[in-house]
Amino acid sequence: MSSELTSAFQAFPGRRWTAEEYDALVRSGILAEDERVELLEGALVPMTPPGPAHTNLIARLTMALAVASQGKALVSPQSPLSCGDSRPQPDLAVLPLSEDREDRLPRKALLVVEVADSSLARDRLKSAIYARAGIPEYWLVDVAARTVEVHTEPTARRDARYRTVHLLGVEDTLTTPALPKLKLPLGTLFGRGRH
Repeated sequence: MSSELTSAFQAFPGRRWTAEEYDALVRSGILAEDERVELLEGALVPMTPPGPAHTNLIARLTMALAVASQGKALVSPQSPLSCGDSRPQPDLAVLPLSEDREDRLPRKALLVVEVADSSLARDRLKSAIYARAGIPEYWLVDVAARTVEVHTEPTARRDARYRTVHLLGVEDTLTTPALPKLKLPLGTLFGRGRH
């Protein structure tokens, strides 16, 4: 893990946790299902409570993604993914139907979305986790800037990253190969004139 990631994810100082240990904490009830903590590269990291802008953007995105998926994929809000040594909980994940299982966490996603209000730096660093897991597309929604960073072409190596990043603003339309029916004007997503 890079030193930048290590320092960013050291919210609970001390020992490093394995994915198996984290999963056991959840199974045993020590970490409740609604507990706002995620495992990021061995560190237990508290999640920031969502504010109204964050909550409303997730609701709008969920509706748009669900309509565009129409039985072709699952839209999973704020649920953990199994990404190697991490258990991130993206704000939204578009999952292939093959990941609709009760015996394990999803390991594959077509698209993950993080809506960043106060968590922009951490969510930007989480892109390495998603790239390493081979997730083909990652959206980082910046609430304050009213932009969406669309990350594609993941490299699945130790210093994983997305090779391509496109910045979209309120005049642009959000699309994805994962859901060909999706055509979401960002002016509509952010609400024109709202801040």
